[in-house]
Amino acid sequence: MYLIYFIWVSKKFNETIISERILRRFEMMRLSKTVYSNGSKGVPPPKAVLTRDKISYNPPTNPISVSKMKREHIDPIRITAAIITVSSTRTPETDTSGARIRDSLKAAQIETVYYTIVSDRVELIRDRLFEAEKEANCIVLNGGTGLTRDDCTIEAIAPLLEKTIDGFGEMFRMNSIQEVGTTALLSRAVGGIRHGKAIFCIPGSTPAVALAMDGLIIPEIAHILSHANK
Repeated sequence: MYLIYFIWVSKKFNETIISERILRRFEMMRLSKTVYSNGSKGVPPPKAVLTRDKISYNPPTNPISVSKMKREHIDPIRITAAIITVSSTRTPETDTSGARIRDSLKAAQIETVYYTIVSDRVELIRDRLFEAEKEANCIVLNGGTGLTRDDCTIEAIAPLLEKTIDGFGEMFRMNSIQEVGTTALLSRAVGGIRHGKAIFCIPGSTPAVALAMDGLIIPEIAHILSHANK
C-alpha cells in the first residue's frame, strides 16, 4: 500500500516539474517573438530580466538596481550620459536608436546631458567624443561597428581607450545569438574606460541598442564607474 502511494506521489511530482519546464519554455518562446512598445523585439523592457531558464522582473532601485553582493563595491557617483549616433543618413527625427538609448537612461534615472549625430569619419567621431567627455561619464556611441568600408567607430575609439571591458563585447555577442544567430559574430561591440569615464560602442539597430542598454550597460554602469574611479 505504501509503495503504491509513494509511486503515485513521485509520478505527480515529476508531472508538475515537467509542466513547469514546459510553461517556462513557451513563455520564453513568446517573449522572443514579442515586439514591445519601445520598438525592441525579443528584449524585455528595462525591468525585465530574461535568462535561459527563468524569467524574473526586478524593479530598479534609485537610481539603479544593484545586487547585494555588489553594493559594497559601488560608490555614490552621479552618472550623466552622452549619446553619439554615428551615421551619415540619420537625423534627430529618424534616429530611433538614439531615442531608445535615451529612454533606457531615463528609465534608470540617468540624465542625458549630450546628444549628437556624426558622420562615419574617424576624426569627426573623435571630436564628438572629446566634447562628450567634458560633460558626461557614461558615453554611448551607436552605429558604425560593422564590417563595411564606412564602419569606423571602433577604429576611432578603441585606440583611445586606457582599459577595455572585454566582457562587454563578449556578453553582447553571446546574448545576440538568441536573436540573430551566428550573425552576431559580425558585431564588434566594444566597451572601455578613458579618463575615468565609461565608453561603449554598440551597433546602430534599435533591437541591438535595447539589448546592450537594458541587459548590460544600465545594470552595471554604477559598478563600472566605481571601479574606474578608485
